[in-house]
Amino acid sequence: MADYYQILGISRKASQGEIRSAYRKLAREHHPDVSSSPEANQKFVQLSEAYRVLSNPELKELYDLGGEEELKIQTSSQRRKSNLRTQKDAYRSRINRVVDEMLEEERREAQSRSHAVMVVVTLFTSAFIVALLKPMILDSIITKVLAIFLFAFGIKFLYQSLQNILEKYTYMPDIPSVTKMMEAPKQPFSRSIALAFLVLGYLISLILGTTMGYYCFDDGKSGPYLDHYYLMDIFLLPPIAVLIIGLWRNFIAKMDDVFDI
Repeated sequence: MADYYQILGISRKASQGEIRSAYRKLAREHHPDVSSSPEANQKFVQLSEAYRVLSNPELKELYDLGGEEELKIQTSSQRRKSNLRTQKDAYRSRINRVVDEMLEEERREAQSRSHAVMVVVTLFTSAFIVALLKPMILDSIITKVLAIFLFAFGIKFLYQSLQNILEKYTYMPDIPSVTKMMEAPKQPFSRSIALAFLVLGYLISLILGTTMGYYCFDDGKSGPYLDHYYLMDIFLLPPIAVLIIGLWRNFIAKMDDVFDI
């Protein structure tokens, strides 16, 4: 006789939240669309049946009284009164909806992490490259005007992206209180640590790029290395780089959705 609690890996005192959490975790591992195991389909059917019973308070009560056999006896008369095909279709639809929601949630989370990595890596990398190479593309009025125009959009895009990243992945420490319990934060990093990482990472990228550029590429014939072109480049170009890479990634994502790649 199947032990539904053992299948889900939970105790008999588990709450509905713990039952749902256990099912979501195991369903992600054993769903036939995700797992390559030959037993994935059978395992997923067992998980779904266990979740169907234990997530229903009435069925769970019957199961706790006499196990699977008692549950079958007590519910057989009800099943004969209803259309079995309709019940199966409704149940299958419910399971598919739960799984689709989980997969969609994971997809959105993966996109969010990917966007956060893109913004930070592009910011640091572009700062390093600009400080290293001193591209001097802002030596004409046209390029300066264009750069300032793109910089306005780039700094807005960068600010909004960093704001969203900080809100999603950082927390503000609560003020200690003796009147309420302190809950562990859901986010992995504190706001101050994240901000320190961004500032130090950007400064280190500039310092490394400037140092390597000075000793490797400066011939001493074009004037001081830290001239006004250098200052304009490191101020204007990194946000523009983040904007361009971000827009390109959004374009690729749109094309994937359109052509279902």
